[in-house]
Amino acid sequence: MNKRLIFSIIGILILVGGLVTVIFLASKQQLFKQKAAPATSLTLAPTSTTPAIGDSFDVGINIDTGANQVAGTELYVSFDSSKLKANSVSLGTFFVSPQVIGPTINNTNGTVFYSIYLPPGVVPKSGTGNLAVVNFTALANGAVAVNFTNDTIVVAVGEGGQNVLQNKNGATINVGEIAQASATPSATPEGTVTPNATKSPSPTPTSTPTLAPANETSNLGGNSQLALATQSPSPTPTASPTPTLAPTQAPLGGAGSTATPVAVSLTSFSTGGVLTTSKPTFSGKAAAGASIRIVIHSDAQIDTTVTANSSGNWSFTPTNPLSNGSHTIAITATDSSNNTSNASASFTVSTGTSAPTVTTQPSKLPAAGFSAPTIISVLAGLGLFVIGIALIL
Repeated sequence: MNKRLIFSIIGILILVGGLVTVIFLASKQQLFKQKAAPATSLTLAPTSTTPAIGDSFDVGINIDTGANQVAGTELYVSFDSSKLKANSVSLGTFFVSPQVIGPTINNTNGTVFYSIYLPPGVVPKSGTGNLAVVNFTALANGAVAVNFTNDTIVVAVGEGGQNVLQNKNGATINVGEIAQASATPSATPEGTVTPNATKSPSPTPTSTPTLAPANETSNLGGNSQLALATQSPSPTPTASPTPTLAPTQAPLGGAGSTATPVAVSLTSFSTGGVLTTSKPTFSGKAAAGASIRIVIHSDAQIDTTVTANSSGNWSFTPTNPLSNGSHTIAITATDSSNNTSNASASFTVSTGTSAPTVTTQPSKLPAAGFSAPTIISVLAGLGLFVIGIALIL
């Protein structure tokens, strides 16, 4: 066989190998660029920014995933409970048939918690849409901020379980004034006892005569026509001031009030902790006998329920090992009075001999741009390309 032909064949093979190498390395570099920093944004979108006192309005929780493939979120919303009251939370349309935890509404502290996540095996979601809708009632005049707290997280695939939330956009509600028709009793004649005059809901006998109009008389029989002012001080049904004297709000601790639930806590580690076993024991405190729902966002998601003992202690150890990498845990406690409280934390599982350094950088993927190994590999491919051409010629 002609030596020139042999060298030509070898050159062609080297040329093809060089081209494949360059294309492969370029595609990997482009993949790194696509998996750069988290890009998901959450926005609060009220249907009205100027409600009147007593008005109900909705605040939508909208998402824009950017380049992320989102699998779930834990939403924590805060507001001024002296000016707004949260009534309910409804699921939005962004996720199809997701699982949820909550909602948990606390109108004492002014917080709303709601967790939405896709079950294992469901394709994650990207794009824009509505996650949930919170319904509020305006209570008092003034501007009030509604915001996401720093506990809010968004989990996406391919990001090692890290929080991919980049932007949190809150809203400001300006509650206006509205005249309350029931503020002034229209049926009470001038000179009657006002609601502020006494805290007692029972009228005094001496105040009863003054509640009757001066020209109103009562027929006592015979020719006697006497004004009500001369009658017995027994209160009449139509003149009873009881409704105007009743307190407009239930006293603290009275009927209709509920005791503050015991907040659930995770005490086995702090958020951001590194666990050196694949089957760690999660433990904490809650109300005695409370039902504790535990959801661990991992490669194989865990959703289970345990019960706090008589001392309020609870614990859980997963049966299947957790994979190395970052994870999050969401905990919801429900006590015997149906009060709920929530806690969440992120953690890293590392079963190696030394624990990795944990930083606040959400993604461990390399930043966009060429690194030294990539440059060397590309140059090697180009070298093979040149050698192949030389052998052919």
